[in-house]
Amino acid sequence: MARGRWARDLGLERRWRGILAAFGRSGLSVRAFCRARSISEPSFYSWRRELARRDRVVAKSAMPAFVPVTVVPSAVIEVVLPSGVMVRVPTGADETHAVRLIRGLTAEASAC
Repeated sequence: MARGRWARDLGLERRWRGILAAFGRSGLSVRAFCRARSISEPSFYSWRRELARRDRVVAKSAMPAFVPVTVVPSAVIEVVLPSGVMVRVPTGADETHAVRLIRGLTAEASAC
């Protein structure tokens, strides 16, 4: 087995990730932790290094943190009347004027 090129055994990787997480919470030195768990120190260091390498590879191949965004100056509300006429009202528009406009257009369309 080539060094640093281990075959992916997800069960074994999950086990070692759990061991390393427990070590982080333990407050013990590596030597004391390994002794308490009957773990080989060289295996501990080897897995810690390998999992850090795997995490770096995953981080490099992750999706970019930024995506293109289109900024719309102001949102609008679209009202489509039964006649097919579309009215676009900016969200900040005066409500009274917008209602009058729509009522007027509706009355005009029904008169036709």
